[in-house]
Amino acid sequence: MSLIAITGGTVFDATGKPPLPNATVLIEGARIKAVGPAGQVGIPDGAQLVDARGKTILPGLVDMHVHVRAADSLPVYLAHGVTAVRDVGGNLDDLLRWRRWLRDGIVAGPHLFFCGPALDGQPPFNPGSVALSSPEDAPPAVERLARAGVDGFKCYMRTPPDILRRVIAEAHAGGLPVTSHLGLTTAIDAIEMGLDGIEHCAQGAYHHVVRPEDFMHADQRKELGLDVFWARFFAGWARADFNQPGARRLVDLMVERQTQFTPTLVVTEQMTIQRGESDEEETRGVPTVFAKEWRSGMAIFNQKWKDEDYRWAREGMGRFKEFVGLVHKAGGNALAGTDAPIIYVAPGRSLHRELELLVESGLSPAEAIIAATGKPAKALRQEREFGTVEAGKLADLVIVDGDPLRRIQDVRAVAVVLRAGRMLALGA
Repeated sequence: MSLIAITGGTVFDATGKPPLPNATVLIEGARIKAVGPAGQVGIPDGAQLVDARGKTILPGLVDMHVHVRAADSLPVYLAHGVTAVRDVGGNLDDLLRWRRWLRDGIVAGPHLFFCGPALDGQPPFNPGSVALSSPEDAPPAVERLARAGVDGFKCYMRTPPDILRRVIAEAHAGGLPVTSHLGLTTAIDAIEMGLDGIEHCAQGAYHHVVRPEDFMHADQRKELGLDVFWARFFAGWARADFNQPGARRLVDLMVERQTQFTPTLVVTEQMTIQRGESDEEETRGVPTVFAKEWRSGMAIFNQKWKDEDYRWAREGMGRFKEFVGLVHKAGGNALAGTDAPIIYVAPGRSLHRELELLVESGLSPAEAIIAATGKPAKALRQEREFGTVEAGKLADLVIVDGDPLRRIQDVRAVAVVLRAGRMLALGA
Protein backbone atom coordinates (compact mmCIF):
# COMPACT_ATOMS: atom_id res chain seq x y z
CA MET A 1 0.00 0.00 0.00
CA SER A 2 1.41 3.39 -1.00
CA LEU A 3 2.52 5.90 1.64
CA ILE A 4 2.73 9.66 1.09
CA ALA A 5 3.85 12.19 3.70
CA ILE A 6 3.10 15.86 3.06
CA THR A 7 5.37 17.93 5.28
CA GLY A 8 5.95 21.53 6.27
CA GLY A 9 2.74 23.07 5.01
CA THR A 10 -0.13 24.78 6.82
CA VAL A 11 -3.23 22.59 7.07
CA PHE A 12 -6.66 24.18 6.93
CA ASP A 13 -8.86 21.21 7.68
CA ALA A 14 -12.25 22.95 7.11
CA THR A 15 -13.65 21.66 10.41
CA GLY A 16 -13.71 25.08 12.02
CA LYS A 17 -10.37 24.65 13.76
CA PRO A 18 -7.63 27.27 13.24
CA PRO A 19 -5.00 26.49 10.60
CA LEU A 20 -2.15 24.22 11.70
CA PRO A 21 1.28 25.45 10.58
CA ASN A 22 4.27 23.20 9.88
CA ALA A 23 2.03 20.16 9.75
CA THR A 24 2.43 16.62 8.48
CA VAL A 25 -0.30 14.76 6.62
CA LEU A 26 0.34 11.03 6.30
CA ILE A 27 -1.59 9.20 3.59
CA GLU A 28 -1.85 5.42 3.40
CA GLY A 29 -3.44 4.13 0.24
CA ALA A 30 -6.59 6.09 -0.52
CA ARG A 31 -7.06 7.60 2.94
CA ILE A 32 -5.53 10.02 5.39
CA LYS A 33 -3.84 8.07 8.18
CA ALA A 34 -2.76 10.96 10.39
CA VAL A 35 -2.67 14.76 10.59
CA GLY A 36 -0.65 16.68 13.14
CA PRO A 37 2.27 18.97 13.95
CA ALA A 38 5.69 18.09 12.57
CA GLY A 39 7.40 15.69 14.94
CA GLN A 40 4.15 14.25 16.25
CA VAL A 41 3.30 12.25 13.12
CA GLY A 42 5.76 9.47 12.40
CA ILE A 43 6.85 9.09 8.79
CA PRO A 44 7.48 5.44 7.86
CA ASP A 45 10.56 4.47 5.89
CA GLY A 46 9.89 4.44 2.18
CA ALA A 47 7.09 7.01 2.26
CA GLN A 48 7.00 9.41 -0.69
CA LEU A 49 7.73 12.88 0.65
CA VAL A 50 5.93 16.00 -0.60
CA ASP A 51 7.48 19.27 0.55
CA ALA A 52 4.68 21.76 1.28
CA ARG A 53 6.73 24.51 2.91
CA GLY A 54 5.24 27.91 2.04
CA LYS A 55 2.05 26.21 0.92
CA THR A 56 -1.43 25.55 2.30
CA ILE A 57 -3.04 22.11 2.39
CA LEU A 58 -6.81 22.20 1.85
CA PRO A 59 -9.53 19.59 1.36
CA GLY A 60 -10.25 19.00 -2.31
CA LEU A 61 -12.70 21.57 -3.65
CA VAL A 62 -16.29 20.66 -4.56
CA ASP A 63 -18.32 22.39 -7.30
CA MET A 64 -21.98 21.94 -6.41
CA HIS A 65 -23.46 23.14 -9.71
CA VAL A 66 -22.05 21.86 -12.99
CA HIS A 67 -23.24 20.33 -16.25
CA VAL A 68 -20.43 18.00 -17.34
CA ARG A 69 -21.45 17.45 -21.00
CA ALA A 70 -18.01 16.25 -22.17
CA ALA A 71 -15.71 13.59 -20.71
CA ASP A 72 -12.60 15.58 -21.62
CA SER A 73 -13.63 18.28 -19.15
CA LEU A 74 -13.29 15.89 -16.19
CA PRO A 75 -9.46 16.05 -15.92
CA VAL A 76 -9.70 19.84 -16.20
CA TYR A 77 -11.57 20.00 -12.89
CA LEU A 78 -8.82 18.03 -11.17
CA ALA A 79 -6.09 20.28 -12.56
CA HIS A 80 -7.70 23.14 -10.63
CA GLY A 81 -8.10 21.28 -7.36
CA VAL A 82 -11.75 20.28 -7.81
CA THR A 83 -12.02 16.69 -6.59
CA ALA A 84 -15.83 16.37 -6.59
CA VAL A 85 -18.66 17.84 -8.64
CA ARG A 86 -22.43 17.65 -8.63
CA ASP A 87 -24.05 17.64 -12.06
CA VAL A 88 -27.51 19.22 -11.73
CA GLY A 89 -28.95 18.48 -15.14
CA GLY A 90 -27.52 16.24 -17.82
CA ASN A 91 -27.93 13.17 -19.97
CA LEU A 92 -28.41 10.20 -17.67
CA ASP A 93 -26.72 7.64 -19.94
CA ASP A 94 -23.64 9.86 -20.33
CA LEU A 95 -23.40 10.52 -16.61
CA LEU A 96 -23.71 6.83 -15.73
CA ARG A 97 -21.05 5.95 -18.31
CA TRP A 98 -18.65 8.64 -17.11
CA ARG A 99 -19.09 7.55 -13.50
CA ARG A 100 -18.12 4.02 -14.53
CA TRP A 101 -15.11 5.37 -16.40
CA LEU A 102 -14.01 7.32 -13.34
CA ARG A 103 -14.47 4.27 -11.11
CA ASP A 104 -12.53 2.02 -13.49
CA GLY A 105 -9.72 4.51 -14.10
CA ILE A 106 -10.47 4.94 -17.80
CA VAL A 107 -10.52 8.70 -17.31
CA ALA A 108 -9.14 10.84 -14.49
CA GLY A 109 -11.58 13.19 -12.89
CA PRO A 110 -13.44 14.25 -9.76
CA HIS A 111 -15.98 12.20 -7.84
CA LEU A 112 -19.13 12.59 -9.91
CA PHE A 113 -22.51 13.06 -8.23
CA PHE A 114 -25.56 13.82 -10.34
CA CYS A 115 -29.29 14.40 -10.58
CA GLY A 116 -29.71 13.15 -14.15
CA PRO A 117 -32.17 15.12 -16.28
CA ALA A 118 -34.05 17.94 -14.59
CA LEU A 119 -37.72 17.44 -13.76
CA ASP A 120 -39.96 20.19 -15.14
CA GLY A 121 -43.53 21.10 -15.88
CA GLN A 122 -45.31 20.76 -19.22
CA PRO A 123 -43.99 21.94 -21.60
CA PRO A 124 -40.47 21.83 -20.15
CA PHE A 125 -38.23 24.84 -20.59
CA ASN A 126 -35.38 22.69 -21.94
CA PRO A 127 -35.93 19.71 -24.27
CA GLY A 128 -33.70 17.39 -22.24
CA SER A 129 -35.82 17.65 -19.11
CA VAL A 130 -38.39 15.11 -17.91
CA ALA A 131 -41.79 16.71 -18.39
CA LEU A 132 -44.37 16.16 -15.63
CA SER A 133 -47.94 17.05 -16.57
CA SER A 134 -49.49 16.43 -13.15
CA PRO A 135 -48.50 15.40 -9.62
CA GLU A 136 -49.35 11.81 -10.56
CA ASP A 137 -46.44 11.82 -13.02
CA ALA A 138 -43.95 12.44 -10.22
CA PRO A 139 -43.77 9.00 -8.51
CA PRO A 140 -42.77 6.94 -11.59
CA ALA A 141 -40.28 9.61 -12.74
CA VAL A 142 -38.66 9.78 -9.30
CA GLU A 143 -38.58 6.00 -8.96
CA ARG A 144 -37.01 5.51 -12.42
CA LEU A 145 -34.20 7.98 -11.73
CA ALA A 146 -33.63 6.66 -8.23
CA ARG A 147 -33.31 3.11 -9.56
CA ALA A 148 -30.78 4.36 -12.12
CA GLY A 149 -28.59 5.64 -9.29
CA VAL A 150 -29.02 9.41 -9.11
CA ASP A 151 -27.82 11.16 -5.96
CA GLY A 152 -30.74 13.58 -5.82
CA PHE A 153 -33.20 15.47 -8.00
CA LYS A 154 -33.32 18.87 -9.59
CA CYS A 155 -36.56 20.57 -10.61
CA TYR A 156 -36.54 23.30 -13.19
CA MET A 157 -38.26 26.64 -13.53
CA ARG A 158 -41.57 25.51 -15.08
CA THR A 159 -42.37 23.09 -12.24
CA PRO A 160 -45.61 24.32 -10.62
CA PRO A 161 -46.16 24.10 -6.86
CA ASP A 162 -48.39 21.01 -6.84
CA ILE A 163 -45.90 18.97 -8.87
CA LEU A 164 -42.89 20.23 -6.92
CA ARG A 165 -44.59 19.27 -3.67
CA ARG A 166 -45.14 15.71 -4.93
CA VAL A 167 -41.57 15.39 -6.23
CA ILE A 168 -40.21 16.45 -2.85
CA ALA A 169 -42.46 14.00 -1.01
CA GLU A 170 -41.52 11.07 -3.26
CA ALA A 171 -37.81 11.88 -3.20
CA HIS A 172 -37.71 12.26 0.56
CA ALA A 173 -39.59 8.98 0.99
CA GLY A 174 -36.71 7.37 -0.89
CA GLY A 175 -34.10 9.21 1.15
CA LEU A 176 -32.93 11.55 -1.61
CA PRO A 177 -32.74 15.38 -1.64
CA VAL A 178 -34.32 17.85 -4.07
CA THR A 179 -32.88 21.13 -5.30
CA SER A 180 -34.46 23.54 -7.77
CA HIS A 181 -33.88 26.30 -10.25
CA LEU A 182 -37.08 28.09 -9.29
CA GLY A 183 -39.52 29.90 -11.55
CA LEU A 184 -43.24 29.13 -11.33
CA THR A 185 -42.86 28.21 -7.65
CA THR A 186 -41.59 30.86 -5.26
CA ALA A 187 -38.69 30.22 -2.91
CA ILE A 188 -40.80 30.66 0.21
CA ASP A 189 -43.43 28.18 -0.99
CA ALA A 190 -40.74 25.69 -2.06
CA ILE A 191 -38.85 25.84 1.24
CA GLU A 192 -42.07 25.40 3.20
CA MET A 193 -42.73 22.27 1.11
CA GLY A 194 -39.35 20.92 2.25
CA LEU A 195 -37.10 21.82 -0.70
CA ASP A 196 -33.50 21.03 0.24
CA GLY A 197 -31.68 23.44 -2.05
CA ILE A 198 -32.02 26.59 -4.15
CA GLU A 199 -29.87 27.02 -7.25
CA HIS A 200 -28.82 30.53 -8.36
CA CYS A 201 -29.15 33.65 -6.24
CA ALA A 202 -30.48 35.69 -9.14
CA GLN A 203 -33.46 33.45 -9.91
CA GLY A 204 -34.02 31.88 -6.50
CA ALA A 205 -34.71 35.09 -4.59
CA TYR A 206 -36.25 36.98 -7.50
CA HIS A 207 -39.95 36.75 -6.56
CA HIS A 208 -39.35 38.13 -3.10
CA VAL A 209 -36.88 40.98 -3.65
CA VAL A 210 -37.81 42.59 -6.98
CA ARG A 211 -40.40 45.35 -6.92
CA PRO A 212 -43.81 44.41 -8.40
CA GLU A 213 -43.41 46.92 -11.24
CA ASP A 214 -40.11 45.25 -12.27
CA PHE A 215 -41.27 41.63 -11.97
CA MET A 216 -41.10 39.36 -15.03
CA HIS A 217 -42.42 35.85 -15.45
CA ALA A 218 -39.81 33.22 -16.34
CA ASP A 219 -41.60 32.40 -19.61
CA GLN A 220 -40.94 35.96 -20.81
CA ARG A 221 -37.44 34.79 -21.68
CA LYS A 222 -38.89 33.38 -24.89
CA GLU A 223 -41.44 36.15 -25.43
CA LEU A 224 -38.93 39.00 -25.14
CA GLY A 225 -35.77 37.29 -26.29
CA LEU A 226 -32.91 36.55 -23.93
CA ASP A 227 -31.07 39.83 -24.49
CA VAL A 228 -34.08 42.02 -23.60
CA PHE A 229 -35.16 39.72 -20.77
CA TRP A 230 -31.76 39.73 -19.09
CA ALA A 231 -31.29 43.47 -19.45
CA ARG A 232 -34.60 44.02 -17.62
CA PHE A 233 -33.82 41.24 -15.16
CA PHE A 234 -30.55 42.86 -14.02
CA ALA A 235 -32.19 46.28 -13.85
CA GLY A 236 -34.94 44.84 -11.64
CA TRP A 237 -32.34 43.42 -9.29
CA ALA A 238 -30.48 46.73 -9.24
CA ARG A 239 -33.67 48.33 -7.88
CA ALA A 240 -34.54 45.41 -5.56
CA ASP A 241 -35.89 46.06 -2.08
CA PHE A 242 -34.46 43.69 0.53
CA ASN A 243 -36.56 45.28 3.26
CA GLN A 244 -39.94 44.26 1.90
CA PRO A 245 -41.74 41.61 4.00
CA GLY A 246 -41.26 38.81 1.45
CA ALA A 247 -37.51 39.34 1.30
CA ARG A 248 -37.17 39.36 5.06
CA ARG A 249 -39.34 36.23 5.36
CA LEU A 250 -37.24 34.46 2.73
CA VAL A 251 -33.98 35.14 4.57
CA ASP A 252 -35.48 34.05 7.90
CA LEU A 253 -36.85 30.85 6.37
CA MET A 254 -33.57 29.98 4.60
CA VAL A 255 -31.75 30.32 7.90
CA GLU A 256 -34.39 28.47 9.93
CA ARG A 257 -34.46 25.49 7.54
CA GLN A 258 -30.75 25.72 6.67
CA THR A 259 -31.68 25.57 3.00
CA GLN A 260 -28.71 24.74 0.80
CA PHE A 261 -28.12 27.88 -1.25
CA THR A 262 -25.83 27.75 -4.30
CA PRO A 263 -25.62 31.35 -5.59
CA THR A 264 -23.53 30.66 -8.77
CA LEU A 265 -22.38 34.29 -8.78
CA VAL A 266 -19.68 33.61 -11.36
CA VAL A 267 -22.13 32.81 -14.16
CA THR A 268 -24.11 36.01 -13.66
CA GLU A 269 -20.88 38.00 -13.48
CA GLN A 270 -19.89 36.70 -16.93
CA MET A 271 -23.04 38.23 -18.39
CA THR A 272 -22.04 41.69 -17.17
CA ILE A 273 -18.67 41.74 -18.97
CA GLN A 274 -18.24 43.68 -22.22
CA ARG A 275 -15.87 41.59 -24.31
CA GLY A 276 -13.52 42.65 -27.06
CA GLU A 277 -12.57 40.66 -30.10
CA SER A 278 -10.12 38.36 -28.30
CA ASP A 279 -11.05 35.83 -25.64
CA GLU A 280 -7.86 33.78 -25.86
CA GLU A 281 -7.10 33.99 -22.15
CA GLU A 282 -10.63 33.00 -21.11
CA THR A 283 -10.70 29.97 -23.40
CA ARG A 284 -7.20 28.74 -22.49
CA GLY A 285 -7.24 25.10 -21.42
CA VAL A 286 -10.96 24.71 -22.13
CA PRO A 287 -12.31 21.89 -24.33
CA THR A 288 -12.69 23.28 -27.86
CA VAL A 289 -16.40 22.53 -28.06
CA PHE A 290 -17.07 24.85 -25.12
CA ALA A 291 -14.95 27.71 -26.47
CA LYS A 292 -16.84 27.68 -29.78
CA GLU A 293 -20.21 27.63 -28.02
CA TRP A 294 -19.22 30.52 -25.77
CA ARG A 295 -18.32 32.84 -28.61
CA SER A 296 -21.63 32.34 -30.38
CA GLY A 297 -23.77 31.86 -27.30
CA MET A 298 -22.81 35.01 -25.40
CA ALA A 299 -24.24 37.16 -28.17
CA ILE A 300 -27.67 35.67 -27.50
CA PHE A 301 -27.64 37.16 -24.01
CA ASN A 302 -26.37 40.67 -24.72
CA GLN A 303 -26.18 41.24 -28.48
CA LYS A 304 -28.40 44.35 -28.28
CA TRP A 305 -27.16 45.74 -25.00
CA LYS A 306 -26.13 49.37 -24.77
CA ASP A 307 -23.73 50.88 -22.25
CA GLU A 308 -26.69 51.62 -19.97
CA ASP A 309 -27.68 47.95 -19.95
CA TYR A 310 -24.18 46.95 -18.89
CA ARG A 311 -24.30 49.58 -16.15
CA TRP A 312 -27.58 48.17 -14.82
CA ALA A 313 -26.12 44.66 -15.08
CA ARG A 314 -23.11 45.60 -12.97
CA GLU A 315 -25.39 47.24 -10.40
CA GLY A 316 -27.60 44.16 -10.37
CA MET A 317 -24.53 41.98 -9.86
CA GLY A 318 -23.64 44.09 -6.84
CA ARG A 319 -27.11 43.47 -5.37
CA PHE A 320 -26.74 39.69 -5.92
CA LYS A 321 -23.61 39.78 -3.77
CA GLU A 322 -25.34 41.99 -1.23
CA PHE A 323 -28.18 39.46 -0.90
CA VAL A 324 -25.76 36.53 -0.52
CA GLY A 325 -24.00 38.48 2.21
CA LEU A 326 -27.33 39.19 3.90
CA VAL A 327 -28.23 35.50 3.99
CA HIS A 328 -24.77 34.52 5.17
CA LYS A 329 -24.66 37.12 7.94
CA ALA A 330 -28.05 35.88 9.18
CA GLY A 331 -26.65 32.33 9.43
CA GLY A 332 -27.54 30.87 6.02
CA ASN A 333 -26.02 27.87 4.28
CA ALA A 334 -24.21 29.05 1.14
CA LEU A 335 -22.47 26.46 -1.06
CA ALA A 336 -19.99 27.07 -3.86
CA GLY A 337 -21.10 26.26 -7.41
CA THR A 338 -20.48 27.70 -10.85
CA ASP A 339 -22.84 26.46 -13.61
CA ALA A 340 -19.80 25.40 -15.67
CA PRO A 341 -19.49 25.21 -18.65
CA ILE A 342 -22.15 27.86 -19.39
CA ILE A 343 -20.94 31.03 -21.20
CA TYR A 344 -17.30 31.59 -20.25
CA VAL A 345 -17.63 29.67 -16.99
CA ALA A 346 -14.61 27.40 -17.35
CA PRO A 347 -14.59 23.99 -15.66
CA GLY A 348 -12.39 24.07 -12.59
CA ARG A 349 -10.93 27.53 -12.51
CA SER A 350 -14.35 29.22 -12.38
CA LEU A 351 -14.77 27.78 -8.87
CA HIS A 352 -11.76 29.86 -7.78
CA ARG A 353 -13.56 32.97 -9.01
CA GLU A 354 -16.75 31.88 -7.22
CA LEU A 355 -14.80 31.75 -3.96
CA GLU A 356 -13.50 35.26 -4.60
CA LEU A 357 -17.06 36.46 -5.25
CA LEU A 358 -18.26 34.83 -2.04
CA VAL A 359 -15.57 36.74 -0.16
CA GLU A 360 -16.67 39.94 -1.94
CA SER A 361 -20.18 39.11 -0.69
CA GLY A 362 -19.10 39.10 2.94
CA LEU A 363 -17.79 35.60 3.68
CA SER A 364 -14.33 35.34 5.15
CA PRO A 365 -11.79 33.39 3.08
CA ALA A 366 -12.08 30.51 5.56
CA GLU A 367 -15.89 30.53 5.26
CA ALA A 368 -15.67 30.59 1.46
CA ILE A 369 -13.32 27.59 1.46
CA ILE A 370 -15.65 25.69 3.78
CA ALA A 371 -18.50 26.53 1.36
CA ALA A 372 -16.49 24.60 -1.26
CA THR A 373 -15.34 21.72 0.96
CA GLY A 374 -16.99 20.71 4.24
CA LYS A 375 -20.45 22.08 3.54
CA PRO A 376 -20.83 20.48 0.09
CA ALA A 377 -19.64 17.15 1.48
CA LYS A 378 -22.42 17.34 4.07
CA ALA A 379 -24.98 18.36 1.44
CA LEU A 380 -23.93 15.37 -0.67
CA ARG A 381 -24.15 13.16 2.44
CA GLN A 382 -20.48 12.33 2.01
CA GLU A 383 -19.11 14.02 5.12
CA ARG A 384 -17.68 10.70 6.35
CA GLU A 385 -15.71 10.34 3.13
CA PHE A 386 -14.32 13.77 2.21
CA GLY A 387 -14.65 17.52 2.72
CA THR A 388 -12.18 17.90 5.60
CA VAL A 389 -8.54 17.02 6.26
CA GLU A 390 -8.94 14.39 8.98
CA ALA A 391 -7.68 10.91 9.69
CA GLY A 392 -9.90 8.29 8.08
CA LYS A 393 -11.17 10.53 5.28
CA LEU A 394 -10.32 9.97 1.64
CA ALA A 395 -7.10 11.76 0.74
CA ASP A 396 -8.82 14.31 -1.51
CA LEU A 397 -6.47 17.25 -1.09
CA VAL A 398 -5.26 20.34 -2.89
CA ILE A 399 -1.99 22.05 -2.02
CA VAL A 400 -1.72 25.69 -3.07
CA ASP A 401 1.14 28.15 -3.00
CA GLY A 402 0.63 30.95 -0.51
CA ASP A 403 -2.11 31.49 2.04
CA PRO A 404 -5.71 31.61 0.73
CA LEU A 405 -6.93 32.24 4.28
CA ARG A 406 -5.36 35.68 4.05
CA ARG A 407 -5.69 36.19 0.29
CA ILE A 408 -8.41 34.07 -1.27
CA GLN A 409 -6.87 34.55 -4.73
CA ASP A 410 -4.08 32.19 -3.68
CA VAL A 411 -6.52 29.30 -4.12
CA ARG A 412 -5.76 29.66 -7.84
CA ALA A 413 -2.10 28.71 -7.30
CA VAL A 414 -2.63 24.94 -7.39
CA ALA A 415 0.62 23.03 -6.88
CA VAL A 416 -0.48 19.46 -6.06
CA VAL A 417 -3.81 17.63 -6.25
CA LEU A 418 -4.61 14.25 -4.73
CA ARG A 419 -7.79 12.31 -5.28
CA ALA A 420 -8.28 9.27 -3.07
CA GLY A 421 -4.56 9.24 -2.29
CA ARG A 422 -3.43 9.35 -5.89
CA MET A 423 -1.32 12.32 -6.90
CA LEU A 424 -2.96 13.51 -10.08
CA ALA A 425 -1.67 16.99 -10.93
CA LEU A 426 1.61 18.70 -10.15
CA GLY A 427 2.20 22.35 -10.94
CA ALA A 428 -1.28 22.68 -12.49
